[in-house]
Amino acid sequence: MKHLDFKKTLWSLAFTVPTYLILNYYFGLGWYMLILGVILMSLFINGAELYYRLEKSKLQQEFKDIPKERIFDFLGNNNEKIYDFDGTHKYVLVYVTCILALQLIFMFSYELLYIFILLIIARIYLTYKN
Repeated sequence: MKHLDFKKTLWSLAFTVPTYLILNYYFGLGWYMLILGVILMSLFINGAELYYRLEKSKLQQEFKDIPKERIFDFLGNNNEKIYDFDGTHKYVLVYVTCILALQLIFMFSYELLYIFILLIIARIYLTYKN
């Protein structure tokens, strides 16, 4: 399993902080929320990615011994690969789940949710731009 890519997280923060400062200027969001939110959401996104990679690793081990011709995609066609674990939809699913969890935790704090969404956009862009 690869280690988490903290370089991408730093670039995500480089995107998020100026965007948040603009939001703060126009909408009056608090400075303390910027500091707290960026720290919390960076940890949360890295935690979500770690969980995703652990699950991916478990599934790859589970399907390792199954013959490829017995594994079908959703349309019933034979897959060349055992599973496409690196599809964008997998990351988006993890991040959307995290957003819903955060919405429950910070129900009255939409500033944290805005920061989290900005970090997700930056992180997905950096992950798939190559």
